[in-house]
Amino acid sequence: MTRTQQAASSSSPGTNRLKDAWFRSAFWLWHGWGGAQTGSYHYVDADRKGMTTVRDGSAEHPPRPAGAVRLVCISDTHEQHSRLRLPDGDVLVHCGDSLINNRLFTKAVGDKKLEDFIQWLGAQPHPHKVLIGGNHDLALERLGSQGAREKLAAAGVTYLENESASVAGLVIFGTPTTPSGSGNRAFYESADSAQLNSTSSSGLPEQVDVVVSHAPPGCSQWVAACVKKLNPAVVLCGHLHALYGLGDWKGWPVVCSSIMTTKFQPKNFPIVIDVVPSK
Repeated sequence: MTRTQQAASSSSPGTNRLKDAWFRSAFWLWHGWGGAQTGSYHYVDADRKGMTTVRDGSAEHPPRPAGAVRLVCISDTHEQHSRLRLPDGDVLVHCGDSLINNRLFTKAVGDKKLEDFIQWLGAQPHPHKVLIGGNHDLALERLGSQGAREKLAAAGVTYLENESASVAGLVIFGTPTTPSGSGNRAFYESADSAQLNSTSSSGLPEQVDVVVSHAPPGCSQWVAACVKKLNPAVVLCGHLHALYGLGDWKGWPVVCSSIMTTKFQPKNFPIVIDVVPSK
């Protein structure tokens, strides 16, 4: 037995809980807790050129185009999901990084935090929920794609890991793949190009309505290739907190819905967008 294994075996559950509590407290003291969400949200205008802010308590909400599915988009909640006040919609989409779980936390605590998040997500009133992983979601990655799919399905959530599904009439493709650059390495590939080269185009659907990715297409060769192949109406993503809001990548509208600011404070509003199914 190595010294690392000896140390691990001698650590009591109480010691591990204290370590995890200390790391969590240190992290949030460093970054600041921020405040609870107000209930306001941003709505992506029909022309995909701008967003309208709808303030909490407003009696007026943007009209829904005929046949459209209303998506409520969030990402990078980093265990602060209980602070959110979400607007109504048909599909709640979480674009990854539900956890802050990384090398600092024990597996037991990571698993518990994932359970807490899944319970919260499943309890949201939206008729449909979609989740992908992010590079902070080590506890989710450990489940494996099938295990995660089954666990989320039991909570009424559609989990997507480099696959597509029909949700509320929309075909949605989800990928958690994130390029290197962080110490939190869940769902990382050794190289984006390696995954791209080993995945034939026949493994992807012909076309989808929405691509949900953790990394923006301008950040990942794999996500960029998926967007080009699948030609979605919109790309929903997170990961880069500084890109929060509505952007454009080579003509495709990109919604980065990170709830966290660059200072890891949960102050960014959810983003709502209406999408009409292509078929």
